[in-house]
Formats: sequence, structure tokens, C-alpha cells
Amino acid sequence: MRLRPRYLSAIAAIAVMAATAACAPPTSDNSDSKGKGDKFVVYNNLSYSGNAWSNSAANMIKALSETPPYKDEVEFHKVISGSDISKQISDLQSMINAGADAIISYPLSPKALNAVVDQAAAKGTLMFFYDGTVTNEKAYNVSYITAGFGQNTAQALVNELGGKGKIFMNSGVSGTATDTIHNAAAKSVFKKYPGIQVVSQYWSNWDAVQSKTNTLKALAAHPDVDGIWSQDGEYGVVQALQQSGQPLVPVTGEMSNGFRNQLLTLKSKGLTGVSSGSGPTVGAYAFKLAMEVLNGDIEKSDLPHNVEFPLPWVPADKVKIGDPSDPGAGGNAWPLDEVPAVFAAGIYYPELVPEINYDSAIKGQPVPGAKIKPIDPAAIVEAPSVPGINSTTNEQPEGLYDVDTSVVKPIPAP
Repeated sequence: MRLRPRYLSAIAAIAVMAATAACAPPTSDNSDSKGKGDKFVVYNNLSYSGNAWSNSAANMIKALSETPPYKDEVEFHKVISGSDISKQISDLQSMINAGADAIISYPLSPKALNAVVDQAAAKGTLMFFYDGTVTNEKAYNVSYITAGFGQNTAQALVNELGGKGKIFMNSGVSGTATDTIHNAAAKSVFKKYPGIQVVSQYWSNWDAVQSKTNTLKALAAHPDVDGIWSQDGEYGVVQALQQSGQPLVPVTGEMSNGFRNQLLTLKSKGLTGVSSGSGPTVGAYAFKLAMEVLNGDIEKSDLPHNVEFPLPWVPADKVKIGDPSDPGAGGNAWPLDEVPAVFAAGIYYPELVPEINYDSAIKGQPVPGAKIKPIDPAAIVEAPSVPGINSTTNEQPEGLYDVDTSVVKPIPAP
């Protein structure tokens, strides 16, 4: 397999239940290495499922499982473990013991699942983790977390503020690899500018409602804030600014449809910023990679332990309203009367997962007439190995937190 260099391409989500209810692992009568009709037994394990992004990711995985030829090759199950790491471990063990051929999971911890990954490897179960990562190299991580979200959005905020000001950090789910690396990357930029003061950091579980509540609390204590760096939930951050009556300040965040609309419609009132973050399509990409390994299209030994998913980059002046039913028509945000505010606007990655559309993400429905297209090996990008995040290596890769100057150029420290 040929791997090309790391890249950055321009490319969370509605909180609805997937079209099928979460189900428990199959009983012992399905405990062979294949399920009914000699199909592959594949699970989607949701850990933290309390936000819109997670539901969209799961919906797109489900939609792919019902797309030819996968619909005739896969016995698909979904299991929601919640935010308890011991429950996730127990559920994963049950899936392995039930004869899972592959498990596609969002991990709650980069290290706590290592033992269960060993158990899966011993039984021949493929473990693919999406967005979040694990350090056990017997599993595969498919994630954007090394693609530069933290440092690039932090630099964009610093630039907006001229290198000086009081800021908030609205973080995600504490303890996850995603949250850990984003915070470290952002702070690596902030510390370069003595004029930048982080006056409040809070964790809102990547949820817009919690982000609004926590930002209102921070504003009560620090009404003179000059800018806000946010992970998912940024739509609620801007709502808090509006509700508080404080002047709008620069906000950098992820890719909720509401936030991109806010960047467009509130520009005249002073809102600026950048929309970046993780596309929920990463779960569908992990599922496709797992299926290609199961089908023998990709050799296990040829697929990197860490696969990098591309990072979007949409500054306020690049927001464009499009048609959710026609991704080919362009646009990177959708009308709020058609697409919910918390829906992840950046779902289209045609070079990796061309088989999904808006209904796949919102309802878990396959695209009528679509067929699975093989992944071009040249599109598979190997991510760097980061100690404690996606690897047990001891040395942090050089340049991990460097700003990508092709998207944002650092200003001199004042």
C-alpha cells in the first residue's frame, strides 16, 4: 500500500436516535466467527452518545452497513455503552465473546481499553476506533486528532486578538484522547503570547446546551473576555454571548451548522472566527477500512495503526450556504430552516466516503442506488505516533503542535 504525506483538506450533528434501537450483543447461538447466512458480524459501539455528533457518526455507519454489497455481507449491531469506561470494557468483551469479526468504536480512554484490545486480537476480532484513539498497536485508530485542530484554531484566535486578550477555553470530554491533545495543542500556541490570558477553562462534553450554560457562568465571572476557543459546542458558546448582552467576540470552534450560520449572519455585529473540527464521517471511514480488511482488499499488515482523517478549515469569510440534498452544488453550511443547528455541516468527504448524504447522517438511511466504492490506497494517510494518545512510544514526534502556515500564519508576539 502506498501512503502519501499528511495533508489538510477543507471539508457536531443533530441529536436524534438512529433508525434502529441499540441492541445487546447477540446470544450464544450467534457466537461463531460469522453470523447468520455466513455474514461478517460487525458492531458499532458508541461510548459517549449524548451529543449530536455521535449520533450522526453512528447513523452514517449504519447507512453504509445497508449499502450494497455490505448489506449482504454484514450482520450489523449497535451498542451504546455510555460514558462509563467500565461499562464500555464490559460491552466490548461481550461483543468479542459473541464472535464479533470487527468492532467500530469511539473509545472513552486512550489507555484503559488496551487490555480488551489484547483480548480481541487473541480471538481474531478487528478493533477500529474512530475520532478518539487507543495506544495499543493491535488496534486501528482512524482520527483527525493529529491533523492540527488545536494549534491552528488557537493561532487563528490569537491572530484575531492581535496577540493580546483574555480568553475562555470550552473543552470537550475530559480524559479522552481527543480532548487531551486538542487542549495541549491550543495551549502550546497560547503560551507563545504573553499577552494571552486563559481566564477560564471548562468542559462541556462537546454539547451545545452545556457549552451555553458553562459559557454563561464564565461570562458572569469574566464579562471582559476578548475571545473564546471552543471544541464542539461552539454554537452554544455564541448563544451565551448573545444572551449575556456582552459584545460578540471572536470564537473559533468546530463545524456545527448553527455556528457556520452564526459566522455568516452575525458578522455585521462583530462575530469572527474559524469553523474546523472533526467530521462525523470519520466513523463511516473506519467502518469501510474494517470491511476492506475483512474482505481481503487491504492486508492487515499494510494498514497503519494510526490513520489520519482530514481536517476542515472554514474561516468566517468562506462560509457558503448550500443545498443539503445536493452536495455537488457546493456550500459548507445549510439553511437553518432545513438543517438543524447542531448538525455537523461538514459531512461530505467524496474521496473517502462518497456513499453517504444528508439523510445518511440524520436518519441512518443508505443513499438510493449507491454502491460501496473501494478506498484508493493513495488516500490513506498515516498519522504520527503520539505517546499516550495513539501509541506507547516514548518520544513525541517533532513538529506535532506546529501551526500549518498554509491555513493560518502566526503573528509576532507583542
